[in-house]
Amino acid sequence: MNRHTATLSTAITLCALLFWAFPAEAKPRLLIATSDYLPFSSTSLPHNGFVNHVVSEAYRRMNIEVAYESVSWARGYKDTREGKYDATSFWYADKKHDAHFITGPAITNERLVFFKHKKTRVKAWQDYDDLKGYRIGLTRGYTYTKGLWEYAENNEFYISIVNSDTVNLKMLLLDRIDLFPIGELTGWSILEREFPSSHHHLIDTVDKELAHMTGHILFPKSLPNSQDLANQLSEGVKRMEQDGSLDKFKELLISGYYRPIDEPSKANH
Repeated sequence: MNRHTATLSTAITLCALLFWAFPAEAKPRLLIATSDYLPFSSTSLPHNGFVNHVVSEAYRRMNIEVAYESVSWARGYKDTREGKYDATSFWYADKKHDAHFITGPAITNERLVFFKHKKTRVKAWQDYDDLKGYRIGLTRGYTYTKGLWEYAENNEFYISIVNSDTVNLKMLLLDRIDLFPIGELTGWSILEREFPSSHHHLIDTVDKELAHMTGHILFPKSLPNSQDLANQLSEGVKRMEQDGSLDKFKELLISGYYRPIDEPSKANH
């Protein structure tokens, strides 16, 4: 081998190494904090739940990859606010987020209702003060509504706050609380997953809804690219709406597809 051939061979080898070490079109990768709120978000669900499935697909269309890390609601909110995650999934719309977050497009639209034991009689109510005397269970770190949290602060004797929706449903079945607010679809999903079928008929919902809540991804204002990421998510979701894939995901949601991976898929309650 002459010197020219050796030099050419070395150059080709170096180019090959550089090609593999530095891909020409490496996709940006986001890390999103997520928590358990079935069937919308959980790393135990197919595609990490409906909301995260939509988010991943929307970003895929924008050539962005997404990874999820499961943390508590409170930690996910705090750590994302401080810029440790690119976003947190997912939260109901609330002005309290505006100080530290950019709110992404609406991914869900859900009725927030009170769950109750069937034997509990709930009178017709117009505002939260009409609920005085009822024991209400809340889940720590949740948004709910501003009015509900204000009522809770002024009526602590009737309020209990625990760490999970499952515990609140258990307390409802044990007659330790009278009312528990939760998204309607989520409440039935947790009841079906966590409790024996013989208990399902013991639970009912109050007809009057607390609110219609839209669910969103929050992006921290502490990171410089958050507005751009929110815009790209909006564009990705718009493309899904236009080609009909978002409707297909919603059909999967209603059919009970987003269940824990180790459980068989079946229709929701």
